[in-house]
Amino acid sequence: MSSHLITITGVEGLILVLSFAAVFLLLPLPFEEVDGNPVPRVVFSKRPACFHAYVLALNFAFTGAVMTMSLRERWPKAAAHCRRLACLAAAAAVGTLAWSVAAASLGPADFSVSQVAGASGL
Repeated sequence: MSSHLITITGVEGLILVLSFAAVFLLLPLPFEEVDGNPVPRVVFSKRPACFHAYVLALNFAFTGAVMTMSLRERWPKAAAHCRRLACLAAAAAVGTLAWSVAAASLGPADFSVSQVAGASGL
C-alpha cells in the first residue's frame, strides 16, 4: 500500500485553510438573536447584515479555493477563474471583518446637523 502526502500549495491553499479556520473560530463565540438570526456578540453585535456578508464571503472563498485545487490539472483556465473568485471573496471577508471591527471599536457616529454643515463649509 502506498502512502500519499497531500500538500496544499499556492494562494488557494492559504485561502482554504484560513477560511476553514475562521468558520471554526466563530463556533465557540457567544451568539445573540437579532431579528430571529444568530449573530456573534463579539464583533457583529447589532450588525447582522455584516455577519451574513462575512459568512457568505467565507463560503465563496472556501468554495473557490476547493474548486481551484480540483480543476487545476484538467482545466487550468477554469481553475484560474475560481482562484480569482476565491481571492476576491477572501478580500471581501477581510474587508467586512475590518469594517465591523472598526465600527464596533469606534462606536456609532453621532453627528449633529450643525457639525456636518460646518465641516462641509455650508
